[in-house]
Amino acid sequence: MSMENFLIFIPTNLFRTYVHMRFLGLFLEHPKEKAKHWIQFGSMTFYFLLNSFGYILFHNPRVNILTNIVGLFVVSLSFLGNIKKKILSVCIIYALSMLCDVIVVISCVGFAVDRSISELLGVMTALLITVCELLAEKLIYKKKNPSFISPNWMFLFFIPLCSIGMIHLCIIDNLADRNFIVLVGIGLLVINIISFFLYSAMERTYLVNLENELLIQTSDIYRHQLDIIMKTQDQIRSLQHDMKYHIRALLAMAGSGNTEGMISYLEEMEKETANPDQYVDSGNKELDGNLNYLLKEANHKLKDVSVKIVVPSGAFTSSFDINVLLSNLLENAITASENTQEKMLHLKLITKKGLLYIEIENSYNGIINEEKGRFYTTKNNKAIHGFGLKNVKRIVEKHNGTLDITYSEERFRINIMLYLTNLVKEL
Repeated sequence: MSMENFLIFIPTNLFRTYVHMRFLGLFLEHPKEKAKHWIQFGSMTFYFLLNSFGYILFHNPRVNILTNIVGLFVVSLSFLGNIKKKILSVCIIYALSMLCDVIVVISCVGFAVDRSISELLGVMTALLITVCELLAEKLIYKKKNPSFISPNWMFLFFIPLCSIGMIHLCIIDNLADRNFIVLVGIGLLVINIISFFLYSAMERTYLVNLENELLIQTSDIYRHQLDIIMKTQDQIRSLQHDMKYHIRALLAMAGSGNTEGMISYLEEMEKETANPDQYVDSGNKELDGNLNYLLKEANHKLKDVSVKIVVPSGAFTSSFDINVLLSNLLENAITASENTQEKMLHLKLITKKGLLYIEIENSYNGIINEEKGRFYTTKNNKAIHGFGLKNVKRIVEKHNGTLDITYSEERFRINIMLYLTNLVKEL
């Protein structure tokens, strides 16, 4: 192996080893113990050394295939999962790597590639594998939870694809300056490695910030619901303290046959026990907390808010999905209605014959951003906003429900039907 090829091969193989490690993480689960993270690092180092020495010493395709498969399998052992899944993951990853290698070789057929820079083909293969890994990673995460995908992630493909094109041009142009070509190849590889790690760090920061926002909102919901409970308990204790006086007054009215007075008195007692901040009391703790929090905001900002909740007094087994669905819909409806003169929001959440019906109607300013049946956000920062209806559609499809969106010049309405079979668990 020439010195030029050696200088290209080592960083290329190291980067490819890391990409394969990430690829395995899509199929297998990382261990949570910190001690086992060192085992993963050790297995990755073993894979890199085995593959590198096997390639440099023998430079034989069969040996190369063997060292790659054995090294990948050793790395897979540091992940969680059964042996069959690990073997299948290794086969899929290596088959995809071979496919990328074949594509690169075919793209250079008919062009004379100098042996001293033949490892540039390996750089192109590593970058193409990286593109495949990123695409698979985003598609899998997007299917699981699109909210946890950083915006503009598709721009990450721009750098490796452009690098592949530039290296390809250097090869087919058959430049005389080999040192320059090697420098270009190594430089592009380093740029891709740096951009890859920088984007990964930015994405982790984005996810941490998003999780923190969700935690803050969740804590606000629980705090608000706790305030409601404490206030209701205070009212009940106050009523219990004066109960003997109320009973005495009611007995006097009953003795004199003053039915109207008794009804009026009981209505006053009911008002004393009612909590104005408790809009929903369905018996579902997570649902009640979320709706009370959102409806408090709606009543604060809007003029006409009506709510009808009739759901089983059980616990939603998919409470996370239900709360994500209602939060997105109600936040969008409140924002849209707030910018109108009518400021109207109507919510119905009822169950009937094994089905859960959700109907939300609100006033809006008449501006609809719709294209081919898909609705897009009208908010200014489209990079942050715009995930609401996507999440709603994902959850509806997950539970085999239906989603119907209708609108007029002043009203926007969403009707959702979900099956209760897998949603509600009786207490």
